[in-house]
Amino acid sequence: MQTIGNAIPSVTPLIPGTPSGRASAQTAVNNPPPVMVEHSTFQPALGNWAVSGNNLYETEGRVVVVNKILTAINNGGTELTLAGLQFGPELPPILGQLLPELKVLDLSGSSVTKLSDELLNDLTHLEALGIGRTNISEFPTGILKLSQLKTLSIASTPIYQLPEDINKLSQLEVLSARNTPLTRLPNAIGSLPLTYLNLSETHIETLPSSIAQLGDTLISLSLAGTPFKKISPEMAQLEKLQYLDLASTQIISLEIRTAQQGTLKEVYGKLLPEDPEVLSQMIMNAYSSKPKSLLLSLPNLKTLGIAGTPFASFLAEPGMPLVPNAPLTNHLFCRYPQCDALAH
Repeated sequence: MQTIGNAIPSVTPLIPGTPSGRASAQTAVNNPPPVMVEHSTFQPALGNWAVSGNNLYETEGRVVVVNKILTAINNGGTELTLAGLQFGPELPPILGQLLPELKVLDLSGSSVTKLSDELLNDLTHLEALGIGRTNISEFPTGILKLSQLKTLSIASTPIYQLPEDINKLSQLEVLSARNTPLTRLPNAIGSLPLTYLNLSETHIETLPSSIAQLGDTLISLSLAGTPFKKISPEMAQLEKLQYLDLASTQIISLEIRTAQQGTLKEVYGKLLPEDPEVLSQMIMNAYSSKPKSLLLSLPNLKTLGIAGTPFASFLAEPGMPLVPNAPLTNHLFCRYPQCDALAH
């Protein structure tokens, strides 16, 4: 057993505002206590990574990261928060070997731009990963090997596409892709046990038909600020849905129109039969039933956000679930505090 707390290299990066322009990086991070680690072979690798920054500010950030890793080890090794830290484009490659039981990794707002397969292969117990507000531009393929992952945030990143085999994340319950350039969801999204899906401020116009497969699990869906235009019949199958945010979308109606409720040309094509009786029957088939409101299909809906949509109001229909003492109107906005943690 050896300590590596004292193995952290002593560096004195420039700190603006100090009398000499220099300060101890160890002092800046409050000198956490030495941590006992059996794998003494990790000492040189971690120390070398800490002093290999491109500049003094980056090196200081790396020293902070090392101290946070040591503190995490000392606290059981299940959580590591590096949010907002500037330490360069990559994490220490041996992170997973130092924290083999890591369950929560928060990198939101940090300088990381890449998560290597080598790194992710060692994080087999990871349950929550936050890479929001980073400059990671492509979905790291190694994430798909995190079989225990339940929560993933890629919010406010340049990631423009989710992998077609995202269903490999068979435990994923929470996915936040807010403010990303996504234009579509893979069909495999329906195979996930999602309870929370945030697609607000993306470029998504439609949802895949497989979204209906989330009917038994999905509780919260946000499409706010997207070019989303039309309620699909599949959305009516999201029976567990409690929160639906359509604010500032292009929705003009909450009616669900099936093929049999479209125009004759939509249903039967341009050529219509000359036989009056056949034509009459076609008309009856196409228009006999009134389009159904989405609200009547979502028995558990509690909060609906429709502010800023093209339509101004809609009639409350019998049986429509209402927010207590607050009838659903075009001014209602979706709020769900339990999801604030992923809002960034």
